[in-house]
Amino acid sequence: MGIVMALKQYSLLDYALTIVAFVNLSIPAFFVGLGFIYIFSLRLDILPTYGMATIGAPFSITDRILHLIMPTTILGIFHAGEWARYARSSVLEVMRSDYVTVARAKGLRERVVIVRHVFRNALLPIITIVGLSIPRLMGGSIIVETVFQWPGMGTLMYKATTTQDYPIVMGITLIAATMILVSNLVADIAYAIADPRIRYD
Repeated sequence: MGIVMALKQYSLLDYALTIVAFVNLSIPAFFVGLGFIYIFSLRLDILPTYGMATIGAPFSITDRILHLIMPTTILGIFHAGEWARYARSSVLEVMRSDYVTVARAKGLRERVVIVRHVFRNALLPIITIVGLSIPRLMGGSIIVETVFQWPGMGTLMYKATTTQDYPIVMGITLIAATMILVSNLVADIAYAIADPRIRYD
């Protein structure tokens, strides 16, 4: 979405997607979650309202996936707007670079210029933002977990903090710290893949 916004700068599509991105960032997660429950659970009756599985039903992968659709979509909607804005800014900055102008002057097709020169160089800031978001995504969101009654780490951390269950708090803190280290490692590896100039000796 961010790349399309950059390539179609100042067009109606750019303005429309910018509005969508800002709406994603502005509307609170609990409000969107309640709206999803009302539409997809109460009105259309195609997705379960809450929980991780249907009570009393045998274990089923399909049932788990159906319960997962709305919480993950709510979390994804917020991050999609954030990442789209960063991607747009990064692509626009790269498109103004001299080497992109030289690539176009050589007669390369626009698609080749965008894919080989613009996209790969614009990936570095996006990798940073995604890497910073991974621990937040995997660590859970207390608001989303509360709305959908999802027994995740965010809710567990909140309950452990309010009941002063320090071993649980320390365990979750350790997991969160490990996820931050792993996400930083993945981001560093992704830097080297995206930009051949980066080498780790």
